[in-house]
This record gives sequence, C-alpha cells and structure tokens, in this order.
Amino acid sequence: MEKKKYLLVVAHPDDEALAAGATIHKLSNLGHEVYMCLLNSVSDIRCTDSVRMIREMELSHKILGVQETMIGNFMTLHFNTIPQIGRASCRERV
Repeated sequence: MEKKKYLLVVAHPDDEALAAGATIHKLSNLGHEVYMCLLNSVSDIRCTDSVRMIREMELSHKILGVQETMIGNFMTLHFNTIPQIGRASCRERV
C-alpha cells in the first residue's frame, strides 16, 4: 500500500478530534502521515485557559498520530470577514 500525506484544515481546536479523530487515528496507524492546520488557535468563548487548551490539544494530536500541527491566527467568529481569496496565515507550528 502506498503511504500518503493528509492535511486536515479545521476552524477551531477540538473540531478535528470530534469530526475526524477516528479517521486520523486509523490513517496514522496504517502508516500515512497526517498534518493538521487549525485556523484559530483559541476560542475565548469556549476556553479561558488557552495554555492548557494548547497543551491538551498537543497530547490529543500525539495520541491520534498527527505528525505536525500548524496554528493560524484568524479571530474566532470572524471568518466571514476575511476574504476567501488571498493570502492566509497558518504559520505557527506546535
């Protein structure tokens, strides 16, 4: 079987685990490389302790088998104000 690379792009932390956690785990166990890009690093509405949330996300990604996590700096609840064509920022890596 040919090994592949997958990039999952999600809006908020925990979206990846809730929506595709089992698939991520299965793909990584089959030897595929899974990468993650979160468009927003924290959600003040959902979590007031961003350091703890990032630490728990890193642990979750390690368990799921994510190779690398990139975190964007888009403001939560403001995705509709950002032009969909142009340069996006997803540079910070965990």
